[in-house]
Amino acid sequence: MTCTDDQNSILLQTAVGFVCANHNDNSRGLYKNIVFDLCSQRTYVTDETRRLLNLRTVGRENLLIKTFGEETPKLRLCDIVQFTVAGDDGLHLYVTAHCVPSICNAISDQLTCNALVKYPHLRGLKLANPSGPSDFAVDILIGADFYWNFFCGETRRGEFPGPVAMLTKLGWVLSGPVINNSSSDQCTINLSHTHVLHVSSVSDDNCDVSSIKSELNKFWELESLGIRNDESSVLSDFNDNITFEGKRYEVKLPFKENHLKISDNYSTCVKRLSSLLYRLNSKPDVLKEYDRIINEQLSEGKSYGVPLAPPLPEFRLSDDFAFTNIGVDYAGPLYVKDIYSKSGEMNKVFIVLYTCASSRAVHLDLATDASSSSFIRSFRRFIGRRGVPTLVNSDNGLVFKSAELRAFTNSRNIKWCYNIERSPWWGGFFERMVRSTKRCLKKALGNAHLSYEELLTLLVDIEGVLNSRPLTYLSDDCIEPLTPSHLVLGRRILSEPLFTPNPKVVGNTSSEFCKRKKYLQTVINHYWSRWRNDYVTQLREHHRSRVKTGPIIREGDIVLVFDDKVSRLNWEMGRVDRILPGRDNNVRSAVVRVQNKQGKIIFMNRPIQKLYPIELVRD
Repeated sequence: MTCTDDQNSILLQTAVGFVCANHNDNSRGLYKNIVFDLCSQRTYVTDETRRLLNLRTVGRENLLIKTFGEETPKLRLCDIVQFTVAGDDGLHLYVTAHCVPSICNAISDQLTCNALVKYPHLRGLKLANPSGPSDFAVDILIGADFYWNFFCGETRRGEFPGPVAMLTKLGWVLSGPVINNSSSDQCTINLSHTHVLHVSSVSDDNCDVSSIKSELNKFWELESLGIRNDESSVLSDFNDNITFEGKRYEVKLPFKENHLKISDNYSTCVKRLSSLLYRLNSKPDVLKEYDRIINEQLSEGKSYGVPLAPPLPEFRLSDDFAFTNIGVDYAGPLYVKDIYSKSGEMNKVFIVLYTCASSRAVHLDLATDASSSSFIRSFRRFIGRRGVPTLVNSDNGLVFKSAELRAFTNSRNIKWCYNIERSPWWGGFFERMVRSTKRCLKKALGNAHLSYEELLTLLVDIEGVLNSRPLTYLSDDCIEPLTPSHLVLGRRILSEPLFTPNPKVVGNTSSEFCKRKKYLQTVINHYWSRWRNDYVTQLREHHRSRVKTGPIIREGDIVLVFDDKVSRLNWEMGRVDRILPGRDNNVRSAVVRVQNKQGKIIFMNRPIQKLYPIELVRD
């Protein structure tokens, strides 16, 4: 801002510096006008200067820009660039700035040369802006983020009124009033994108009442700083929000209802916390009750409310070939005898369970360890027998997240989906089969010690039993129950079928083979039709969940993260960084920001059932 009248003009801290994109390439640099402004939080450069210097974008940031008279700030996405400014000592100062179309109007009446002559304390100084009274177009504004990188700390003051000189690495800059010998009746305020008030001397004959009212309205809008409202609504809000607190009346400020959310800032949070403690200390009873509620929430608080379960995903209801969409999980470990060792040592093995998401058929295999290479070999055996799956669903075990496995699945166009950490019920369709497998193992194995071959044979037998289990209830008109083996092979695998709808076709002619193929396809289609009509319908009837009432999760909530390995008093405390809506736009999981014991900030995904809010929020 520059203000001039018949007495003096105000000098701003301006300079002219050599600016370039890289200090190693001075041939493309230009001399640009710079203004220093300690009240600006950021440094800015005009788009025109960026274009001339060919500055490269290093980032982007959303800024809320608000000027005088505006009620709401404007959100603007600004590019971030870097450049260097050459100092008098030959060193280059690196600066990061935000790009804007313009910074402000041209600054006028910067009489720096006249100031050197008029004021003794300025004589002999090398100015950073040795310009005359011409307009000074601002190309770069150095804000508080880089302000003190330029200033050296030396200051020269004279008698008041007079400018103050400050030494920078570009030379001396002047700031303050300067006596102006020229007379002027006009006061101008140079601002960019805001209300500008012009006051001029006019005669009574040329006085326009409407223009005066217009100028006065602009003046009051400028003075209101964006908090001006309709007078009737202000009075109504004033009367509705008066409260009597013992010896005094308290009234809420009307313009604070829709105030902007304060950004995350450590010093601001400390001040607000200190203010809260000061108010609570003045009321011991309230402080005692506040402490009781917080401790009760820490020790006995409920987790967040859980919405109804969403509809089953499409891959659970797909009638594609069996094992097109699968779930995979590890179970164990188990121990097997080493038949090649005389001492009878026991070795550790793991069960790898694959289950079809629609037919509910299982495929069991053994892995020698929990490494990614061992699992990939098991996965290759599965593909060789069941075919390449389209979709694989699993938990977040390390064996399923290795780079080697990711490269293997990408080469075969297999999509891999992971459930949220610490939420086994999200993979219920394969976790339930793990339970059934363990139950069969417990009954068949007992305390016996088997070799690798014997255990593998037992697993294949269990696989046959599980694939022969009925999927639907038996009715009077149903001769044979529907099993996963019917959907995979078209027949039962542990016993002869009870009913053969068509006799076998024997022969070697082409027509007989076509009839046989058509018959087998009809059998498969028949079982899949029963699967759609019976199994899926019953699945819908039993797929019901109850709503768990509780607080509603919000971003920024302070929460305790459930951990079944430690007591509640030792649970980690974190903040909800981001919520994760589901297919039906209901929130069932969130990303929590937590600081671990080493002081490192980590982000973890957790279901909302395992997040316990500390703060109470009034809905």
